[in-house]
Amino acid sequence: MATIRAHIKDCASVLSSLYIGKISGEKSFAVRMKNAIYYPPEVYWVPILKADGTPAMQHDGTKDTFVHTFQGNSLKQFEFITDARIDFQLLLLGNAVKMADLHRIFEYGGVHGYAGERGAGEGRYTFTMKEADE
Repeated sequence: MATIRAHIKDCASVLSSLYIGKISGEKSFAVRMKNAIYYPPEVYWVPILKADGTPAMQHDGTKDTFVHTFQGNSLKQFEFITDARIDFQLLLLGNAVKMADLHRIFEYGGVHGYAGERGAGEGRYTFTMKEADE
């Protein structure tokens, strides 16, 4: 959940500075998102699921990528899961965050990518959201 929240904060910062801006007398979009979105305290680990909802117990394959560092070149291997999904809940503080705000964040995040190799075009996703009954 901590990496999901970090992803939300990263996306909110970009959207706030490049797209939404600041309304005079109000907190910026990024500040509102950073201070008003949390995950339930009893949930820390979010399982990676297959498309059918069963837990992914092992990776589906690997991908090798060349990495250039100041010490030279090396090969980095990534494990991947095809058709993976994660299901999670967020807690929103008061009315500081609206569903439309989250939609903007995840819409941008889906193109920007989630996790480490997003600069290489990895981690792109689609999403669905629903408001809790309570």
